[in-house]
Amino acid sequence: MQTGIVPAATTTVFDEIGGLLVTTLEDSYNAIRKQHSDVPAAVIVISSRPPRRNRQVWGHFAHSRWDVNGVKLPEIMISAEGLKRPAREVLATVVHEAAHGMCCVRGIQDTSRRGQFHNEKFKLAAEELGLTVARDSQLGWTGTTLPEGKYDDLVRDLTPDLIAYRETEVVLSQSGGKRRTEFPYRCSCPRTIRVHEGIYDLGHILCGVCGDYFQ
Repeated sequence: MQTGIVPAATTTVFDEIGGLLVTTLEDSYNAIRKQHSDVPAAVIVISSRPPRRNRQVWGHFAHSRWDVNGVKLPEIMISAEGLKRPAREVLATVVHEAAHGMCCVRGIQDTSRRGQFHNEKFKLAAEELGLTVARDSQLGWTGTTLPEGKYDDLVRDLTPDLIAYRETEVVLSQSGGKRRTEFPYRCSCPRTIRVHEGIYDLGHILCGVCGDYFQ
């Protein structure tokens, strides 16, 4: 009879894999910081990120999300589902979020529509970090790729460590059709809410504990 409990040995393997992935992404990010002094220190996390409006979200940058010994640090989230991609594409996401961080340090507003629309100031920052940027008709300059010849050493280092990824969930209704998915939104404190994106897009949702907006 299955109990649904993961064996301790398996859990240890999962912990080791998760730690390896985060450490490798941190090393990649810090290597980028060494070349670009305005890219800030950040906490790297790997988290599930379901598609949003039929678009897959590979990462995000959030300012002052972590308190580390009294120092406020931003968060860079890398999608667990996105770890299935080739190393160059994963690294492109890391650089993309680093560009947001650099804009934040410089006091540049590079996005609007709650971080969805990427303006030309983001394009310039992304290109400064070596990305090729393409314009999306709805989200602005959000399409970023890492060209061959850029950060090739980091791509080589990242490739052997991308050994695990999270399967994308498909939520079905009782009738068997696809159900409108509720997504997790987080604020500065440990609270998390799950809200359908259409409800979230009606306006900011304020946390009554920490006073921050759920994102």
